[in-house]
Amino acid sequence: MASRKMKTAMKLLPMLYDNENVVYLLMKPFDKTLTNHRTICKSIKKVAGKFLCTYEKKGLCLNVYNPDAVEKLLAMKKLSDGTPVEIIMHPTRNYVRRALNVADCCDLSEKEIQRELASQGVVNVRRIMKLTDDGQKEKTTMLVLTFSRSVKTFTPVNIGQLQLRTFPYYPNLQQCFNCWEFRHIKPACPKKVPTCGKCSGPHGSNKDNVCPNPPFCNKCQSGDHPISSHECPKYQTERQITKIRISKGVSHWEAKKEYEKKAQKNTDATVKHLTAQMTTMKEALEKKDREIKILRAIYETMRLEEAKNSHSQQVNGSSSKGSQAEAKTKKEPPAEKDAPKSAEEEQSCGKASDGTTRRKKKGKKGRGK
Repeated sequence: MASRKMKTAMKLLPMLYDNENVVYLLMKPFDKTLTNHRTICKSIKKVAGKFLCTYEKKGLCLNVYNPDAVEKLLAMKKLSDGTPVEIIMHPTRNYVRRALNVADCCDLSEKEIQRELASQGVVNVRRIMKLTDDGQKEKTTMLVLTFSRSVKTFTPVNIGQLQLRTFPYYPNLQQCFNCWEFRHIKPACPKKVPTCGKCSGPHGSNKDNVCPNPPFCNKCQSGDHPISSHECPKYQTERQITKIRISKGVSHWEAKKEYEKKAQKNTDATVKHLTAQMTTMKEALEKKDREIKILRAIYETMRLEEAKNSHSQQVNGSSSKGSQAEAKTKKEPPAEKDAPKSAEEEQSCGKASDGTTRRKKKGKKGRGK
């Protein structure tokens, strides 16, 4: 309930000021009843003038724009209504960390490099270590430089005669090996029952006690990877939030809000783009459908005309054949059959034919003589 009221109050305090010459303080209440934000604003404004406060997990982050009021606020032990508080320098937001590769001067120690860079705004130097296969820590050529916020631009740093360029430093996410949540470590984990780093079950697992269950991540409800995987979408989201927090020097809550706003904007742009593509595809499909209908109508018309022409040709062919047959029948009437002859007529015809034959033979013989 207190957290909800605090977040509501933070919305009433807009970001009116820039981050130049700002000093970040952290107000930590001695108990969890620090909910009277009017008293907080009245007490801080009386000492520091203009300021801005934002909600953080450990308390209220005070953005003080009057450097002369910092000492007074650090000495404050209670608010105007008598509520006891503790105000300290913010542990991370008053500094900027950058990465530096010192492969060309790796023979120098961290203290020597810090002395060389002290005049350039560097207040601390730390070397990045890596674990070897046998579990031992080994030095690398990468350093983490901590700059004071008075450094506005990060030009290449000079170490002796060398000029080296720095890079933004994004530390690994702080992830608990007990519950696998972010932003705290195992000794500070509030959960007593451990969570398996492979199957997300309510049991611990390590090298000596390997979990036999298939991998499952209860963060994204996926069986493609274990809960400890860095490929988890939740891990990637938290990493992006961390990058925003570090690059812009804001709290985790503000970075998360900005990330969600950006993600929503990207989602809206993606939806708009896909909607436009779907509309274009729909119009193209409708155009194709209209063209197909037109071609189908043309095809049907041509098919009907072809069938009509074929039918008319068949009709004309059959009629011409019929007229030709009728004409032939008229030109050549059928021959009349002879009537059957009687026996007497056949005998007389036979005698006549025999007489004709004898006369022909006699004539041939006379011509021969």
